[in-house]
Amino acid sequence: MVRSLIRGPSLKHMFSRISSVASSTVALAACGTGSPMPEVDMVDCAIGTGADYSKECVLEKLGPRQFVIHGPNGGFRRFEVQQNDQGVSVISIDGAAPVAVISDDSPLEFAVEDDVYRVDPALITAPQYE
Repeated sequence: MVRSLIRGPSLKHMFSRISSVASSTVALAACGTGSPMPEVDMVDCAIGTGADYSKECVLEKLGPRQFVIHGPNGGFRRFEVQQNDQGVSVISIDGAAPVAVISDDSPLEFAVEDDVYRVDPALITAPQYE
């Protein structure tokens, strides 16, 4: 038999050790300082028909005009801010249903399907990258 002629650890044992070292290296690389933590803020939302507002949604800035709102159920929606003579408006950029602006005052209130969000306009219009 071939196995009886080979001395030392089995191939299965060697691959297990290599796999362990590789996963440790990936984990350490993920902890590096290469990527800064995204800027996030908690915002009011009412997710689903008849839901009450709660400050459970997380707003994450993607750039000067784009942001994501993460819901408490793990879902998220991507938006883009547009400013014109009438003020601030929000459009969906993830292919979801259109955005209905309920109030363009402060806080800005808008809905996509059955999800409603209240966001301080300063959170989405203030320049983040200069």
